[in-house]
Amino acid sequence: MKMSQGERTSSVKTINSLGRGLEVLREIGLATAITFSELLERTTLPNASLARILKTLVETGWIKRDAATGRYTLDVTAAASEQTMAHVRTLSEQAADARTVLQRRIPWPTDLGVRDGVSMLSLDGPYTGSSLSANFKSLGSRPSMLRSSLGRCYLSFCSAEERHKILSALAHSRSEADRAGLNPDALGRMIKETRQRGYATRNASHTSADSPERFGALAVPVLVRDQAFACLCVVWLPAVIDESEIVKTCLPHLQSAARSIEIKLETNRVDTLGI
Repeated sequence: MKMSQGERTSSVKTINSLGRGLEVLREIGLATAITFSELLERTTLPNASLARILKTLVETGWIKRDAATGRYTLDVTAAASEQTMAHVRTLSEQAADARTVLQRRIPWPTDLGVRDGVSMLSLDGPYTGSSLSANFKSLGSRPSMLRSSLGRCYLSFCSAEERHKILSALAHSRSEADRAGLNPDALGRMIKETRQRGYATRNASHTSADSPERFGALAVPVLVRDQAFACLCVVWLPAVIDESEIVKTCLPHLQSAARSIEIKLETNRVDTLGI
């Protein structure tokens, strides 16, 4: 008697080790950046098993480990789509000069991000020429679309059609924080305010006072044909400087850098890719 496709599938044994590896990948993706001990707690895997899985994922290019913090993050080149990586390469090339000038003008770390699915993709993580960058390495490479300044800025300046697609996808997110951030009224107010003042700020309400993610961030859009192509941000420590001072001293330089990048993109006839 011939078996149906469903019967054949149901009789196939699962690969437990693959399942454990995928579980670890999922937890790293949800956390953005996570330590070995945090993964032990979230996965309940034996110490030795988790160590082997992480070693395998690092060596095969799916994740990377920051030596300074011990945190694991998804590797950008493994997790991003080919279209997004083409977007990143173009943007990196066209933005290089403007970013160099920007970092000479402000002392705080800056970052440039593009959209990849329902999150933002950091080109290289917040960076600066000083040791301050070490304070932000826990962030990983995929800032939240609803909480990060990069994501909130992108949502505010992308097309209405693209925004609808992003928010519809986020409604099915496994992240409770993502689903909680989908309040239509709150989103509408955020988008209106961001467009009026020309920049977005980070929502840090989900972090504790001693969290490594307790920092300020402000982002401006890089526009192509009046739609978001990327976003440029600065991050700072609120204990050292407040937002009003950042707006006064850093915002003009961010906006100038964004305009310089836009001119380069327009000159080279780069168009939005609708990632």
